[in-house]
Amino acid sequence: MATDSKAVDELARLVGWTGRAAYRPDWAVTERLLGNPLPADFKELLDVFPAGEFGGTVLVQPPRATGHEGDLLYLFEQVLRDLRKKKSSPYAVYPDRPGLIPWANCYAGNAAELFWLADEGDPGEWPVVLSGRTKPQWEQFEVGAVEFLTRMVQGEIPSRILPAIAGPPTFQSFGK
Repeated sequence: MATDSKAVDELARLVGWTGRAAYRPDWAVTERLLGNPLPADFKELLDVFPAGEFGGTVLVQPPRATGHEGDLLYLFEQVLRDLRKKKSSPYAVYPDRPGLIPWANCYAGNAAELFWLADEGDPGEWPVVLSGRTKPQWEQFEVGAVEFLTRMVQGEIPSRILPAIAGPPTFQSFGK
């Protein structure tokens, strides 16, 4: 299942994933709707993995032009709207720069949203920001989405928000 991304290949190896996503997002449409290019590693991730949960913790779903609940476009609208209402974030909200763009969520433990802190630079350099939903906690990690997931499934992300990962690295597919 070799891809253009060694990092995605390594994550797939760690979690035992040998397939490919049956649904391939139209990244040109997605990026036009978001108004911004997305990190290449994230696009490669969702070209390989279907919607699913990494480490029994982080749920990642591909974008669909219709904005299904939980997917990237739905998250983008809902989460950013909620963040603007709360005004409790120490970070600006996209389209402000640097601003938060949501890309995944977590329903375990404290429940959380995962964001990129998007600036005018290379999307591949955007750090991951984690926000607790039940408590106003924020953590920033100087890694991209795929490296974050790879380290998380191995129990190597020090976080007060995400629950500790026990056992081997896992990925549970929610579809093809």
